[in-house]
Amino acid sequence: VGKTDHAQLIFLVIEDITASKQKEALIFESELRRQESEDLFRVVANSVPVMIWMSGTDKGCYFFNKNWFDFTGRTPEKEIGNGWTDGIHPDDRERCLNIYNSNFDARKEFTMEYRLRRFDGKYRWISDKGVPRYDINDNFRGYVGSCMDIHDQKDFTDALESMVRIRTQELEQSRAFLNSVLHSTYYGIASYEPIRNDRGKIHDFRIVYSNPEVPANFGLTVEDVIGKTCFEMYPGIFSNGVFDKLVRCMETGNPDVYEIDVDQSGNTLWLSAAMEKVNNSITVTSKNITREKEAALHLAHMNDELNSKNKELASLTYIASHDLQEPLRKIQMFTSRIMENDEQNLSPQSLGYFKSVTSTAFRMQNLIDAVLSYSRMDSEKFKFERTNLNTMLKEVLQQIRIL
Repeated sequence: VGKTDHAQLIFLVIEDITASKQKEALIFESELRRQESEDLFRVVANSVPVMIWMSGTDKGCYFFNKNWFDFTGRTPEKEIGNGWTDGIHPDDRERCLNIYNSNFDARKEFTMEYRLRRFDGKYRWISDKGVPRYDINDNFRGYVGSCMDIHDQKDFTDALESMVRIRTQELEQSRAFLNSVLHSTYYGIASYEPIRNDRGKIHDFRIVYSNPEVPANFGLTVEDVIGKTCFEMYPGIFSNGVFDKLVRCMETGNPDVYEIDVDQSGNTLWLSAAMEKVNNSITVTSKNITREKEAALHLAHMNDELNSKNKELASLTYIASHDLQEPLRKIQMFTSRIMENDEQNLSPQSLGYFKSVTSTAFRMQNLIDAVLSYSRMDSEKFKFERTNLNTMLKEVLQQIRIL
């Protein structure tokens, strides 16, 4: 627009800055929202019951919430950057920094436990979890982390682990002691689990435990029988009645005992056993009684022979005693007749001899009768009586004087 002659010219330049103003308004609004977001984050971070930290892309920490400072008793100036690592226990510091740096470089989430010095100087176990942060354009912005005091929990866990470890050791010691007892005893101990068919009926048993004594009776080892079935290792139990006893014990829960003889390579093996149900298995305790059985059978045989000899001896004793009594009766008869017919004609000395003969024959008769009575008497019928040895001594002295 202009005028000729002496008029001034004015040039106006008009620029549309609507987009620029809108952009500025958007930036301002975005900054305002960011500030509000950070303020809200700080409010939330300071109100949660955990310690929170944030780090930038340089690995240095630039934010700690109120709980962190309450716990450590330190100022923000001392914690910013890598200052916070001063509170880590010296024994944990290098390990924690390695975890932090390696995961930071790999942009990975991590969790680590370390001891952090509290405001009172005491170290407490802390669980620290770090998570990488990204902006809306997926650009890495650093890490945000949260820490929890797990000292009491860790103490409890350590105590529990220690208790479990002690109990485990005690259990191992008990198991070792039990195994030593089971492997050193002269009794065979084995455990059998039932094997059932589709109808639930027991048709076999599996050997789940055995000490060496049981398979050794059959020339086997523990490794030979563990996990095998009774039909595979001890088929004889299906014909000698032991299998039926095992089934009955399993189904009723009533314990049972048995004694069997087994033909082992041409020799007879005698076993005495007791069985009892334990949960879902049968435990059988057995003993090889072959020696005792053979000794008992030998003793029974010897007793039979002794009884036979005793009968023969009794018969012989009776016959011998009867033959001995006949001459005595004649001696007594003849001496009695002499005394009746010729007593007046005998000298006093001869008369004394005849009386001694008569007395001796009488004692001999009593002795034979006593021997016969003794041979027919059982030991259970013996009757002990007090005896006056003076009387027996007088009789002996009298016999000596006569002789």
